[in-house]
Amino acid sequence: MQPDRTPQQLLTRRRVVAGAMTATIGATFAGFGSIAAAKTPNIARARTGGFKRARFAPHVGTAVKLRPAGAPSVRAQLLAVENLAGDSVRHLAGSQNAYALRFRAPSSLRLPQGTVGIRHPSFGVVRLFVTPSTSAPGYQDYVAVINRVLR
Repeated sequence: MQPDRTPQQLLTRRRVVAGAMTATIGATFAGFGSIAAAKTPNIARARTGGFKRARFAPHVGTAVKLRPAGAPSVRAQLLAVENLAGDSVRHLAGSQNAYALRFRAPSSLRLPQGTVGIRHPSFGVVRLFVTPSTSAPGYQDYVAVINRVLR
């Protein structure tokens, strides 16, 4: 036989959920944010904006870090946001959904072709397939093609 409990002593699922909600709302209003946001690094919380050209175009000429899986990162520059080359995609010139990103890095630190994490303080971290492109003494260019057009 269970002892008689007053409503204040009775622990129910509803009370636990209500208490957790109150604590979360209180912490958010107090300026602490959510628990998930507190554990997330600042760069990951940077605004994203999808893979539109407008996300990258304002940052041409700025520094990025290219990081292949299992290898050290390489400092590079976002050299250009270019239209796709070729007659079959000429109608996509200036498209927000079809373009190429060109990066320039020192030739002494070559990256293999493959998926690379690209980190920038303004647009956050994106993972794109990057391939080596043109090179000259002292530098190596890399290109990532984004084509989100279904035609």
